[in-house]
Order: sequence, then C-alpha cells, then structure tokens
Amino acid sequence: MNIDKIYIPTLGRVDNQRTYESLPDFVAMMTYLVIQPQELTDIKKNYPNANLVVLPEEVKGIAKTREYIVGLGNDTLYGMLDDDLEFARRNVDRTTNKKTGDKAQTDMTEQDWKDWFDKVENWLNNDYGACGMRFHAFPPNEKEDIEFQKISQVYFINGNKFSPNEIKWDIQFSEDIYFILQLLELGNKTIVSDKYLYRHPDGHFSEGGCSNEGRNEENDYETLLEVSKRFPQLFDIKSNGKYKVRWKKAYEISKNNSYDKWK
Repeated sequence: MNIDKIYIPTLGRVDNQRTYESLPDFVAMMTYLVIQPQELTDIKKNYPNANLVVLPEEVKGIAKTREYIVGLGNDTLYGMLDDDLEFARRNVDRTTNKKTGDKAQTDMTEQDWKDWFDKVENWLNNDYGACGMRFHAFPPNEKEDIEFQKISQVYFINGNKFSPNEIKWDIQFSEDIYFILQLLELGNKTIVSDKYLYRHPDGHFSEGGCSNEGRNEENDYETLLEVSKRFPQLFDIKSNGKYKVRWKKAYEISKNNSYDKWK
C-alpha cells in the first residue's frame, strides 16, 4: 500500500499555513487542510489550490478533530501533520555524531520527501502501525531509526492495523500521547526517524491552533496527569510537568495480554 492522503488539522491560521507551504508540490497535491466551517472563506481565498476537508459543526477541539481524521483515514496509509511545522534532514556520521556536510541539518528537498515516503511505506506495510519524525533540537541518536519513542505533530499511520472505534478521544489535550499509548496497547509497534526531522519555529503555545482552544501550561499538565492515571505502570509525571513514558513496555504488555491486570 502507498500513502493515500495527508491531513493537516488547522485553526486560527488562515493566512499562515506553515506546514502546507513547506511541502513540495507532489506532497501538497495529496494533502488536505482540515478546517472548521467559519474559516472556509478565508482559507479558500488565501490557499485557492489547497484540498479541503470541512469539519461538521459539531466537531470541535483537536482531540475530536483527530478522531474525525482517523475515521477518514480508516483502512489506508495516511499522514496527519500539525499546521505550524517545517522539515529538515539531519546530516551526521552516526559513529561520531559529527556533521557530514556544511550544515548539521538542511531543509528537506523533494528527493528527501520521496525517500521519506519510501521509508514510511516500508515501515507501515510491515511491522509498524505508526511512525513519525523526531524533533530537530534533539541531539543525534546513534541509530537513524528508533523504535518506541514519542510520536507527536508528525504521524503516519496504517489504518489497517486497528479500527477507529477502538481509540478513545475523550482527553482534550495531550491527545497525541494518549493516541500512541492506545495504539501500543492494541499491539502496534511504533518507530521514528532521526534522519528526517520536524521543526516547530513558533513554539507550542503560539497564536492559533490549540492555543485558540484554550491550551496553556496549566491544562496541558492536567491532561497529562489524566493520561498518566489511565496508564499508571507506564507513566511517571512530576508536579513541574516533566514526564517519562515507557513506550516499549506498553507494547510488551500488549503482547502478554496483561493490561486487564492493572488498568
């Protein structure tokens, strides 16, 4: 199976589609901006060539929007990208962690995207249910590809490996962590690339997106705490908001069919 579509949920950025504008033409052609009805006119004016999915009036908030997208993706290979990202390729010698060119990172080219799609399709058509990119500011890992890491902001998913109705979306923020833990619970392996990276130039609480839905540091912590309560053996969280998730253990528990012993 090949990647079918890419979805970008977006809100409050009708004239600043950073992710969409960062994509090469062949990727943009298969990409859909997922928008709320009140932004349709402005989006069509500012991005007349963009494919659009207009959400039903009753679908509000990032968690319910992701639920809707996962339903659209259904049994295909598909991507789901945040709307405020840029993308880079890491240039590093894995044995020394030193850069191999003039720059440690360079913007992804059209060929990089083709190579990335080849990698994603190989992963998802074989062992992995979901995959993603690492954050650009993390130091290079000794491995180019890393299993069982956090996936957020850049998701590629094989919808054949789970049913959309198996996933709950009843936590408003921290929905990315909750989603991946549920996929692992269902027996889906995950993997991220340390070669292909995403940047988040404007920060996590920039204007637009989840900030327009009221996301802030306080309720971010509250929703993290709620996720930790649902997966107590997998989650360590401190009062300052720092946390650690045992992603691989989530998958191992699923293979032993032992979730019911502690949830």
